[in-house]
Order: sequence, then C-alpha cells, then structure tokens
Amino acid sequence: MLQKKTIKFIAISLLAIVLSGCFTIILVIQPSSAMIGEAISVKVDVVLDGTEANPKCGIVGIMVPNGWNIDSVYFVGDIGQDYFIFLPPDVPDCNTGGQVDFWTDSLEARYPSGTDMEWRVYQSSQQWIKSDAADDTVSITIEMTVKPPEGNFDLSYFVTNAGLDFSDPTWFDISQGNSINISGIIPVELTSFSGMVTQDGIKLDWTTATETNNRGFEIERATDGKTFTKVGFVEGNGTSTERNDYSFVDHSNFRQNSVVYYRLKQVDYDGTFSYSDVINIEYNLPADFTLGQNYPNPFNPSTKIQYTLPVNGVVSLIVYDNLGTEVANLVNETKVAGRYEADFNAVNLSSGVYFYRLTVGSFVDTKKMLLLK
Repeated sequence: MLQKKTIKFIAISLLAIVLSGCFTIILVIQPSSAMIGEAISVKVDVVLDGTEANPKCGIVGIMVPNGWNIDSVYFVGDIGQDYFIFLPPDVPDCNTGGQVDFWTDSLEARYPSGTDMEWRVYQSSQQWIKSDAADDTVSITIEMTVKPPEGNFDLSYFVTNAGLDFSDPTWFDISQGNSINISGIIPVELTSFSGMVTQDGIKLDWTTATETNNRGFEIERATDGKTFTKVGFVEGNGTSTERNDYSFVDHSNFRQNSVVYYRLKQVDYDGTFSYSDVINIEYNLPADFTLGQNYPNPFNPSTKIQYTLPVNGVVSLIVYDNLGTEVANLVNETKVAGRYEADFNAVNLSSGVYFYRLTVGSFVDTKKMLLLK
C-alpha cells in the first residue's frame, strides 16, 4: 500500500572539525526512531575554543549500523563552509605524519563498534585555519538513509582534526549512546509526485523511498478533478529498500490554457491498491524564457534542470566547474517552444560547486548547484 512522506535529511552541526584547540560537543539532536528506507536528521553542535597557526583538515567519525548509506557530509559555520570526503580505511588523512593517519582502525581500536556497527570517517576537502576568536561554531550536515535490519542501535559521533593528540582529551570529543529504534519497511513510500508540460505532452515524475510487493502504478487522469480514467501503467520494483524514480508522458491532445488532473493508483501483487494525492497541471505554453533551479540541490550524483522557451530557438545548456571549465554539454540543438527538462549526471566528477548556463539567442541565464558525494 502507498504511503506519502517527505524525506528528511540528516543534519549534524560540528565546529570542532577544522583545527586544533578544545573540542566540545554541546548538543546532539537525533530521532529516537526511524523506518527502514527513511532518511533521518541528526544535529550535533560543537564549540571550538583555541587557536591553531597551521591549517589542518577536519575529521568527522560516525558509527552507524552496517550497510547504512551516508549520502553526503558538509558544514557551514563561523570558519566558513565546506564539504567532507569519505576517507577509506587504507587511505591516510591530508596531514600525514601525525599521531593518527589511518582513522577507521584507530577509532575502532579506541571505541570498538562491535559486529553490527561500523565506523565511517570523513575529512574536510580543504585545510582550514582557525581565527584567534574563541568559541567558534560550525554546523555540519550529514545525509543518511536507514537500511535493514530492525532493532535498537547506539550511534556515535567523533570530531577532531588531522593534528589529533589522543593524549590530550581536549583535542577531540565523542558523543556515544545516541539510541535509535529501527522498525520494518514501509510498504510503498511515495516521496514526490509532480508534473510538467513538455514538447511531447505532460510528463509526470514520482519517486519512492521503499517498496514492498509493488506490482506498479496505474496513471489516472481527469479534466474536472473528479472523474478519473486510466491512461497508462508503469511497472513497480516489487520489494526494494532503494530509491526508485518513475516517469510517464501523457501524449494526449490538450487544449491550450486548460487544467489537467492526475493521480497514481499503486497496486500490490495481491490486488490491493491505494491512491496518491491529486496533482493538477496547467497546460499552456510559456510566456518567457526561464531557467529553473536544479532539483535536487545539493545532489549526488544526478539532478534535473528545467527551462522554458516561449519561441523556437537554438538551445545551449552547458555545465561549468568553479574555474569556468566546461564539464558537460547537456543541450545543443534547435528546440520548439515549450517546457523542457535536462538530466545531469556527475558520477565522474568530484564534489563541489558547479554552474549551468542556458543560452537561446540573446537570452542568457546562469545558476549555481552543489554536488556532494
């Protein structure tokens, strides 16, 4: 059966991440329960009191159940903003030659995770220098997705920098025993359902976070918002704890300036079914050139970019890195007036800020997006 839920993101605030000094975790906010397949939010506030003349990478250790996804880690705070990169167990940190170079084994030796848990370590992408001001604060965001099995788990959060001295307890801090109860899989959790007018008709997009016994989705349409008829079917993914994206294009002939209503009928293999909320789409050609903000943003590794054309034209949509180097040419062709959506997959690119530029004749617009791995 279908459940509708907005995905939450895991937020962790950490200050201690960047430099030597006194590291103190002052607050941990974490859900006490979650469902398998759910994205959760955790907030950890850390205060750093001290100074450091030499720049060092920040280190964050997260002890989670085996198999959980940590989708991205980044921070904003008094010392600036940055993203974190996963540090594999066999890779040293950016400040080699210190007391600790290989963090996963060191944390495991000092704070054993046991058979059902594991340490994941991340370091900031840059080396930072702390100012002379005391009591700086940094807010780190961690995006995680819960995976099986069910049960009660105690999560831990460790913060320091690559110049750690374990003999001085003020150089690091750890919060342990953050208990969370994980319960069974949500049958079919619908996290988004939307539509847009394109050159081919009306395109519907929806996403599920988890699925159980899902045969598929019947797409139903109405012109009055009440009398729905089936216009298509999209097969489901049976049972899955991964995110699944679906789409369907309705190629019907629509009247200009009309409103069309859609809903999804999710059907299980045993014949049971449930309906999504109804969405409505205004069918009309755009009046202006527009370039939308990519979604999702931040993203990893793919995102969507929407744009509109009030007239026919030669369209160029190019992605650049923060140095102005072209990294992807998404569109380079003549398009008729309408609404469009381009997919950008950055699987082979590193985390960071990227820019995308739409050019159609004399119209030029540029927007920024953030890739977090």
